[in-house]
Amino acid sequence: MKKLFAIVLTICMLASVLFVTAFAAESTSNGTMGICGLKEGGTLEAIKGGSNFEEIWEAAVDYALDHDYMDRKGYDRIVVDLYGDWNANEDGEFGSGGDGFAQSTIYVPSHTKMTINMNGHTINRRLEEKEYDGEVIWVGSDADLIINGGKSGDEPVMTVESVGNTKVGIITGGYSRNGAGGIHIEDDATVTLNNVVLFKNRVIHDMGSAIAIYNGATLIMNGGAFLDNTLYAYDSGSEGTLYVDDSVAVLNHVIFRGNNGHGSEMLNGVLVSANGDADVMLNGCWVYDNLFSNSWSQSAFYCDDSACTLTLNETKINNIGNRLNEYVIYGGEPGRLPCMFESYGTININKCTIEDGKISSIFGCYNGSDGIINVVDTEISNCRRFIRVKDTTGRWVSFSNNQMNFTNCKISNVEDKLYGYSVDHVKVTLTDCEFENVKWSGAQDVWTFIDSTKSAGVGSMFGEGSLSMIVAITALIASAAAIVVSVSSKKKAVPATSNKAKAEDEE
Repeated sequence: MKKLFAIVLTICMLASVLFVTAFAAESTSNGTMGICGLKEGGTLEAIKGGSNFEEIWEAAVDYALDHDYMDRKGYDRIVVDLYGDWNANEDGEFGSGGDGFAQSTIYVPSHTKMTINMNGHTINRRLEEKEYDGEVIWVGSDADLIINGGKSGDEPVMTVESVGNTKVGIITGGYSRNGAGGIHIEDDATVTLNNVVLFKNRVIHDMGSAIAIYNGATLIMNGGAFLDNTLYAYDSGSEGTLYVDDSVAVLNHVIFRGNNGHGSEMLNGVLVSANGDADVMLNGCWVYDNLFSNSWSQSAFYCDDSACTLTLNETKINNIGNRLNEYVIYGGEPGRLPCMFESYGTININKCTIEDGKISSIFGCYNGSDGIINVVDTEISNCRRFIRVKDTTGRWVSFSNNQMNFTNCKISNVEDKLYGYSVDHVKVTLTDCEFENVKWSGAQDVWTFIDSTKSAGVGSMFGEGSLSMIVAITALIASAAAIVVSVSSKKKAVPATSNKAKAEDEE
């Protein structure tokens, strides 16, 4: 498995190099843009073309907004083809006004249906300093936008091996302090990205360094990647390379690499932040070498509301962690150690591979009330801690009825199984799980084993200083007796349950 994982990571790295090389190698001279009308039967009719990006895009938007024209011509949507890189001017402006531009951003107006075929080219906002609306593309409410990194009809990049044989389009250079860095998607809009790479976009004190979607919007992403996007948070919060608020996002075979968050404020969900009534799904994705570079980052994947669901299917995760590989000091006090998954709602992890030596803990962090994490058919290995329930200042964390359920999982090479001494409001149930070289420490009252093999691993069963030696010896004897009884009777243990009362953090 480790060899296979190494091969996949190597391919991902090569794919990333291809993306970056493509970005650097493209011509920066003015190209041309063409406009077609797409009829419902699939027929394309040429409408207009030219060499001035601003002029042709404005014309395309005007056609899409003229619903009488669209009906009369029988067009289902307007299709725009790029035949060269589209670069903003030196001030980071794509256009000076009109329906196709808002605050110098490429604007797809509300109630329009448009397709952009990037044909392997780049759209670059070129911002070196933050702007109030510094995103590259702004999609209005109830718009329907398709962006093909290649051309219409290209097969999406469904495996990293096929990246080199498929054109990708690159969206880059956004730097926003109000809205996303790359693509900002408003209420009830639908955006489909095929073979699109969000590369080196930034956001400060706001959400979505690459993409942010709001209020009933839908994002579907097939192939492509999130590469080297950055969150900054110094005097207010910032969340998500991908930020999903009361919306739906489905990502199929997408790469996350080199994305990071830093600053002095909370950065929940540095990679994916799902908020409110959000439903986010990652299918067959690759996530590696993404970093926390500050003291206050909390989690890589974050689900912040009881109505929120975040699902990972057949996704490979490696090497997410603090750049310093340890917690850092903030304001004279230890900062929060970053973790991988944090849930106030429901996180489902199915048939995934998680291998991470840097991050403080895989599950837990500052979990809130009634969070549920379900993990099935997943391998977790080479991590510092499996679950953490206490912060570095010694304060108790309010888990308040959190549940973590693991079924048919393999957990191996864990330095410290559970950080914390005694927790009343989190229960961990392990069914048909296998353990290898796991150090058992911390609170034992939270664990319920059902047909799971609990190996001795390494180290003490109890956290340092948690109980006296006499109590430890007594517990070990009791555990041994319980194992004998279990083997002889073949009866399953009944998982413990917890009440619905909410708990506050205790100092």
